[in-house]
Amino acid sequence: MPIRQLLDQAVFNAEEIQVLRGVFEETLRALNLSDRTDPAATLVAKKIVELASQGVRDPIRLRAAQRSRLSPRADRLKNKPDRPLSNRRPACGGNFSRN
Repeated sequence: MPIRQLLDQAVFNAEEIQVLRGVFEETLRALNLSDRTDPAATLVAKKIVELASQGVRDPIRLRAAQRSRLSPRADRLKNKPDRPLSNRRPACGGNFSRN
């Protein structure tokens, strides 16, 4: 459980720790991450603690920051290779021939 190890090293009160753990668990569920040893889970935990250390304590803001950073959609787009220009269809739907 990466969040617990990180929270042990930081200075948060009991209520803040409870909120941060909840944000961590909800974020992992939203990202379909069940393996707490997954490097992505560690990244989530580090970012939550980093943001909380900077003063962000609102659970909604913390969750939103994580989802936008690590959403599966963002990963698919990031890893999707671009097609060469010659294979792209015209945006207007017209039929253009090369002469």
